[in-house]
Amino acid sequence: MDSINPNSGSILGGNQVTITGNNFVGSPTITFDSTPATNVVVVNSTTITATVPASGATGAVNVGISIPGGGSDTLNNGYTYSGPVINSITPNSGSILGGYEVTISGDYFSTNASSYKIDIDNTGSTINNYEGLLVLDTQSMINDGFVQNNCGDIRIKNTDGTTDLNYYIESGVTPQQLIYGTNYLN
Repeated sequence: MDSINPNSGSILGGNQVTITGNNFVGSPTITFDSTPATNVVVVNSTTITATVPASGATGAVNVGISIPGGGSDTLNNGYTYSGPVINSITPNSGSILGGYEVTISGDYFSTNASSYKIDIDNTGSTINNYEGLLVLDTQSMINDGFVQNNCGDIRIKNTDGTTDLNYYIESGVTPQQLIYGTNYLN
C-alpha cells in the first residue's frame, strides 16, 4: 500500500476511502487497527475502495491489507480518527435572559442527536435538533449559579469525544435599584 485518501475522518467511521498501491487482487481484507473495513472493492490492481469502520478512540492507526494466498502490508499511522470539531457558533454572544437559538457548525458530529451532550460551563443544555440548533435558558443557568453573566465555554460531547469553543453571554440586565432620600434634584 502506498496511500489512503482521505486519510482522516470521524471515529464513527462510515466514510469511503481509496487505497492505492500495487498488486491488489482477489478479495483482500483491509483493517484499521485490526478492525475490518466493510464494502472492500478491488477496482483494479492499483486501487481499492473500502468503508472505514468505527473506532473507540481518536488518533492515528495502522491500515493493513491481507490478500488470501498472497501477501500482506501495513501503512503505519495511515489513517487518523478525529473527534468532533466546532468551526463556529452563531450568534457567539447573547443576553443573560436566554431563550434564543444558537447554531453550532462543525465536523465529525454524530448523526445520532441523542448521543450529544452540550455543556455551557459544564451545565447541560438540550439539543432541539440534530443540526446543532439549541435553545439556551441562560438566565436560569445564571440564577442557579451554574454560569457567570460575563462568559462561558460551550463544550460539545458525544461518542466522538469532546470539543470546546468559547461562547460569551453579554448584554447583562442590571436589576432596577430604588434609592430613598431627600433633596433630590430632577
